[in-house]
Amino acid sequence: MKKLTNSFSLLERAKRVVPGQTHTFSKGYYSYVEGIYPVFLESGKGSHVCDVDDNEYIDYILGIGPILLGYSYDIVNDKVISQIKQGTIFSMPHRSEVELAELMTKVVPFVDAAKFTKTGSDAVTAALRASRAITGKNKVAYCGGGGVWHDWFTSITSRNLGVPDFNKKLIKFFQYNDIESLKKILDLDKDVGTVIMEPMTSEFPKNGFLDDVKKTTHDHDALLIFDEVQTGFRMSLGGASEYFNVFPDLAAFGKGMANGYPLGAIAGSAEYMRIFDDIFYSTTFGGETASLVAGMATIEELKEKNILSSIYKNSLRFFELFNKLSVEHNLPISTIGFPSRQFLLCKDNSGFESLLVKSLFCQEMAKNGILIGQGPIFHSYSHNEEDMAQTIDAAEKAMKVVKEGLSNNNIEKLLEGKPMKRVLTFPV
Repeated sequence: MKKLTNSFSLLERAKRVVPGQTHTFSKGYYSYVEGIYPVFLESGKGSHVCDVDDNEYIDYILGIGPILLGYSYDIVNDKVISQIKQGTIFSMPHRSEVELAELMTKVVPFVDAAKFTKTGSDAVTAALRASRAITGKNKVAYCGGGGVWHDWFTSITSRNLGVPDFNKKLIKFFQYNDIESLKKILDLDKDVGTVIMEPMTSEFPKNGFLDDVKKTTHDHDALLIFDEVQTGFRMSLGGASEYFNVFPDLAAFGKGMANGYPLGAIAGSAEYMRIFDDIFYSTTFGGETASLVAGMATIEELKEKNILSSIYKNSLRFFELFNKLSVEHNLPISTIGFPSRQFLLCKDNSGFESLLVKSLFCQEMAKNGILIGQGPIFHSYSHNEEDMAQTIDAAEKAMKVVKEGLSNNNIEKLLEGKPMKRVLTFPV
């Protein structure tokens, strides 16, 4: 068992002064197997992180997605350090605001202009505000896994305290790969002027679904926004929209576009981005230069090297090896989705998805020096062959423990810590 003394000590201190213990719910100790996972991390380099007790892990959570190249990536670091010496925020715009926007127009096919934010959630909400201003319609049809933590979305989750009730009436859900569910919403409610969706979560689009979404959206005088916060700069340079060759009216980016620095973007055609001349989307730190320079360095690195192909190749190999092991052990455990952003699916003996089974599997992985969580299994450019071998070895050991638990119906007894808890549920 790894020593976690300093993590537990810091946790007690945090509970006294930091509401919720963390600034990101999905990073909280309750989101992992409490008592087994480290609570606080201290450093990271490449694909590895160290906790505050000097335990080292191979990390596939990657900051919940922002780390694409690897932790503390030298080329990005050098650019940021150089910029910090010149200043990070000024009284007037900085050249990096123009240069990064120009770069985005070169690498994302449908983008003529971009406006920067600090988070992906801000970017999605700013895009929604633009759409409402353009269409004059307030309601939203949404499809995705969440992650947009503003009033219009949070109103329909189980953590909606403090959000006005009227927001619930403004958002409606449709189902992925079910075009009829979107058509029904748009046919019945003429005040739905915006369709927002993640172009892919764990399921690939089927039978021209994304093309149908775009056509249906435009046929109903609505605008299409792609939430590319997780898929942008990961599935391809131009995100899932380029990968599937379906281009939205507006898109929101975040996560990996600056390899760990706080940066998001609203981007799209000049026709729709022009509205930002008039709507009040303004933030002091939108032009903060360290993050903008990190964004340029990250995108240039992706553009100049074969990085995304390398990540895809390695993550696909992990995908295949992991699922092969699962079949060999006859376990209801698998990974699904796009290889560089896989989802761990764990089921119980009845065939139902089980957070308890996932908790046991993840516990055993953490004990063997591998960090995965409830969300996607992300891969970075820094994950190497040695990491792969160690991870697959740990996965096989973990599968054997889960096999024992399922065979003897004693999964909970094998848990040495408290099971993972879901941060929220939606819709409610």
